[in-house]
Amino acid sequence: MFLRFLTLFLVITTALWAQRRPEWNFNYTFEEAGVKWVPVMMDAKRKVIKVELVPEGQSAYSWKEKIGQEIYYTNDSLDEHFKDWEKRLKKEYKDVTTTQETLADGSKYVTYFSKQNYDTAQQRWIRQTDGIYIMSFHIRPLVRTSERTERVEKLLKEGGLKPAPAKK
Repeated sequence: MFLRFLTLFLVITTALWAQRRPEWNFNYTFEEAGVKWVPVMMDAKRKVIKVELVPEGQSAYSWKEKIGQEIYYTNDSLDEHFKDWEKRLKKEYKDVTTTQETLADGSKYVTYFSKQNYDTAQQRWIRQTDGIYIMSFHIRPLVRTSERTERVEKLLKEGGLKPAPAKK
């Protein structure tokens, strides 16, 4: 419950910095016994909002697991956005491998791995009327397990978005 409240607070606060309010909120539960997720990065521009959280005690530069939330205010389709994102990612990290799976609701389940960046990520990309929402879970390869990967995949595929509270 705390993580949901914190996430809602961070997304709305960051959106206010960007002078734009998302029409949707992320609806995921990454709560685990004893893990408190804390924000380490919030960035808001006119066309994008990004928030990153790590377990308490880890930092933006020294993390083992990280949750990312991104909202891109764009008219691009998921396919267009994915192709552009993948091109930029492969330009920055030559060894990166990506996969994508289109889910029944039209959203995408995306994964990537980079030895150079020492990062593996699982993401859910959802297209809404106001833009593209991306929920990410990053984990360092040395602490990654198949059980953890399967649990996160299930969380991402079963989670989604819910309408943001109405403006007052």
